[in-house]
Amino acid sequence: MKAFQQDLCHWSQLYLAGRLQKPVAVLTPNPEAEAARQQNLQAALTTALLLSPKTTSLKGLFKRITSLSYLGDVRMGLAEDNRKVERIVAGSYDHFKQLYLPLLKELTLEAVGVAADAEGVQQPDTLDQKVELFSRLPGVLIAKIGSELGSSVANTSAAAAVTVLKGASAGVATELPMLPATVRKDIAAAALKLPHHRQLITSALRAVVSRSSRRQAVAGFLYAGPIRSLRYLGKKLAKAWL
Repeated sequence: MKAFQQDLCHWSQLYLAGRLQKPVAVLTPNPEAEAARQQNLQAALTTALLLSPKTTSLKGLFKRITSLSYLGDVRMGLAEDNRKVERIVAGSYDHFKQLYLPLLKELTLEAVGVAADAEGVQQPDTLDQKVELFSRLPGVLIAKIGSELGSSVANTSAAAAVTVLKGASAGVATELPMLPATVRKDIAAAALKLPHHRQLITSALRAVVSRSSRRQAVAGFLYAGPIRSLRYLGKKLAKAWL
């Protein structure tokens, strides 16, 4: 449960978190797991909004959400179907609406300036609203961005970011600290001053997903053995390229 909660609440691996950003069947309700799942969905929505243009369709937003956990995946573009994101959203569009429309409605009632209806989503206009939205990125992501910004953020913010990243590298043996709101907003404000702030988010995502996907690929190879792994790879390649 600890590893589950850490990934969903902080995106330390974006493995289970990535899977649970798409529609899934919840077989055995658990209050702690459900709280972590909702936090993960809110983080996915926030991240996708920050990577989207000012106005976007619901379908475009759902595709962005679905693509988050594939950014930096070593298997994408080689052994995975490059139409995977499109197919996932097309096949589960109504379920995506059930997952994310209530969360979008919650955002419209908060001070982040997001407006949503059946046609699509409108992003915030003011800097304060954008800072508030950016500050809601999951802990490991905003810590990586803070670390990348270096001297552009306060020393206390940089130190807090380093502490989170060290904890994430240590695995579930170390409980990740929560970044204070002041630190989050300091990092958000510094990032939003840059024209490439979206690239900072995608770079942080790629770093998390790349590390996690390499680990999963090696673990799968060791568990299945070379013959079964090659057969599985062959099926994946056929699906991706045919």
